[in-house]
Amino acid sequence: MGIFDKIKANLAEAKRISQVHHEMEVKAYEADKKRPSVTELEFTVLDPSFATDPRYTNSGYIKEVGVDAFLKCIGEGKCEYVEVVVPATHEVHVDTRRTVLSDDDEWIYRVYCKVADLNGTVYRETIISSKDSPFKQWPNAYWNENFTNPDVVSVEGLAHAYVLHYFMDGTEYYLVVDPDEFNDLSKVFLRLKNRRLAGCLEPDNSCNFWWK
Repeated sequence: MGIFDKIKANLAEAKRISQVHHEMEVKAYEADKKRPSVTELEFTVLDPSFATDPRYTNSGYIKEVGVDAFLKCIGEGKCEYVEVVVPATHEVHVDTRRTVLSDDDEWIYRVYCKVADLNGTVYRETIISSKDSPFKQWPNAYWNENFTNPDVVSVEGLAHAYVLHYFMDGTEYYLVVDPDEFNDLSKVFLRLKNRRLAGCLEPDNSCNFWWK
């Protein structure tokens, strides 16, 4: 095969892949519309006594990031949680910050999660997590032609996580945390409030979440 034949073949393959990807995106959007909302997950109220846990009240972060509002939510019995599994994640650009010593802006990312309940049912929206880079226990893979985004996944082998549902200063939040963070919430205090471009609970507008 000559060089021009190779170029022609590569262009044809690129066109084919683009078409396949587009068709998969359309199917994924349509499938998500039929999936249950994460708001329907069976949440449990977090023990209000956690609001007085010395690990939290002596954290030093209370004044800085509004943890007092989070602890108030816990104390009032308005903070809920549910255990889930994570079939897919994706990094999303959520903010841009000017840097003092450089002309280049700093792009800030957060990891969003697609979640399924412990029976394997996948839920519609994606949820912002405490992570700003891929977490090795949670799958992080781009699409390929073998991914089918099934409505029900096998939970065997998938990492567990927790979805927190809480309110701070009248604003509703959802946050995915790993089990270690759930057992010591002070580890996510700096992630309780999302940056200005980051929604707590978002549909998969980018359609970059793929699983099989």
